[in-house]
Amino acid sequence: MKLYTKFSCWNDHTHVGNIGWLEDVQALHEYDNRIIRVDSVKKANTILTINMEKLDIECTLFEYVSLKKPDYNFMNYIIAEYIDIFSSFFKFSRQRYNCNKVFYHHDYTIDNVVITKDKKIKVIDLEDMRYMSEDNCYRYWFGKYHDGLSLLSGAVFYAKNGPK
Repeated sequence: MKLYTKFSCWNDHTHVGNIGWLEDVQALHEYDNRIIRVDSVKKANTILTINMEKLDIECTLFEYVSLKKPDYNFMNYIIAEYIDIFSSFFKFSRQRYNCNKVFYHHDYTIDNVVITKDKKIKVIDLEDMRYMSEDNCYRYWFGKYHDGLSLLSGAVFYAKNGPK
């Protein structure tokens, strides 16, 4: 099994050390394997170390729609996956927490969703998985998700109507 280790500043992601966070990320991967698998998390001083599955990445969704002539059929697949993954955060949370809180990717952008070499879609950058409850639900911010969806829909139009 190949592993990838990511290092980041602990100060930006203190929630990752909360009790249950790793177990919840692992359960989310079991629920939806389009979420990258995280095996372990360690903190030392201000450094956060996350060991996760190693992906054979072709590009991010942003790179795909920005740097390549997107394929129309593949773009429709990407949009369906992008929407379904976002929805799975809420479905998983409803099942796991009985509507008491939502565990979702607070930075769900097309930069944090990748296409693998075998043309699968995977969500990365899981240190931005956060809990929202009824006490702080005003903090739901779908702007990044919506911006990504707008860019993807523009890419579909370009794939269908752009230069051949």
